[in-house]
Amino acid sequence: MGNRGRMSSQKPAVFLDRDGVINHDSPDYVRAWSDFAFRTGSLEALSIMASWDIYLFIVTNQSAIARGYLSVSELEQIHALMLESIRGAAGRIDRIYYCPHHPDQGCFCRKPQTGLFLEAARDYTLDPDHLFMIGDSASDMEAGKRFGCFTIMLESPRFNAEMTRLIGTGPRPDAIAPDLLAALPFLEQRLSQCR
Repeated sequence: MGNRGRMSSQKPAVFLDRDGVINHDSPDYVRAWSDFAFRTGSLEALSIMASWDIYLFIVTNQSAIARGYLSVSELEQIHALMLESIRGAAGRIDRIYYCPHHPDQGCFCRKPQTGLFLEAARDYTLDPDHLFMIGDSASDMEAGKRFGCFTIMLESPRFNAEMTRLIGTGPRPDAIAPDLLAALPFLEQRLSQCR
């Protein structure tokens, strides 16, 4: 996860949750590559975004590590195979940032905290006026808002429950889309303002 020096070119940044955005989430956690299934349209969306002059980051809570369901090396193997598939579809991800901690540990890197975002900001020079968070949970939206992102909520099996949480406690998303591919017009519209 560490970086070999700061990337100096200031660019817009899109932060993507993993489970429920790029791949289907699982109530039993994604513990192996055999559990990983790309959501419809996500590879195509990543291929399109790869041609844009932006940074693309994954920011993901992975408490399955703290729960003992998989090791760091097993998670990194899943990520290596995921990135291989993304590259094979002409997409890219510039960096993956993940929180391995249990929700009860009170760490600063678990969303809705902004530690993963701040780590990206230390590693890369981000355009503070053009930051985006795409996720499928209340914690994604809360973290994105705290970091100053335009937030896009994707519809997933837990969409209604997560929206109810936001109505009660958190900021509403700036936009809602059925999947990652359908979120792209919102990004394009906002990014056109910085060209």
